Amino acid sequence: MVGVDIREAMIARANERAQKEGVENQIEFRIADAKDLPFVDALFDAVICESVATFVEDKQRLVNECARVTRLGGYVGLNEEIWIQTPSAQMVEYAKRTWAIQSDIPTADDWVRILGIAGLRDITVKTYEFSARREATQLKRYHLSDIFRMLYRTLLLYVKNPAFREYMRERRKIPRDLFSHLGYGIFVGRRQKITR
Repeated sequence: MVGVDIREAMIARANERAQKEGVENQIEFRIADAKDLPFVDALFDAVICESVATFVEDKQRLVNECARVTRLGGYVGLNEEIWIQTPSAQMVEYAKRTWAIQSDIPTADDWVRILGIAGLRDITVKTYEFSARREATQLKRYHLSDIFRMLYRTLLLYVKNPAFREYMRERRKIPRDLFSHLGYGIFVGRRQKITR
């Protein structure tokens, strides 16, 4: 198993986490750009991309790369943000500014089209609205020490960094009904030969 991230700090954290979980001998982490993966064609049985492609302007190139390194008959899975309903211009601008998203957030249909162009078929789609209750249950996957470390780092940044304080203040101005428009989708497609 191999994990990639473009940032060295994230690779260091991933290695720490793998060691803490006792799986460091089962996974390798590499610094790599998801739009230009350093792997030969058809190497993996499955490729998973979670909350990364939304932030990449050339989403098609990223999904094409995921498909390229997946063997024929293998699967590519995405877990990415989507617009569930057509957003107002204010919501679009808020999402881009708040989460540093440089390009548009796709709809579920947009993601399906992108996967299809990459040669993926039998595409399965499951969409979700954001739910505070459901998201809170995800805390179970973290150790208490991880949560305290995250809270400590956030507090330290807030105290020491004026730009971070401004960043946090901005997040208090969430447009009404944002989370009834913005959600996420899980998309899984099977790699097949592209026939033209």
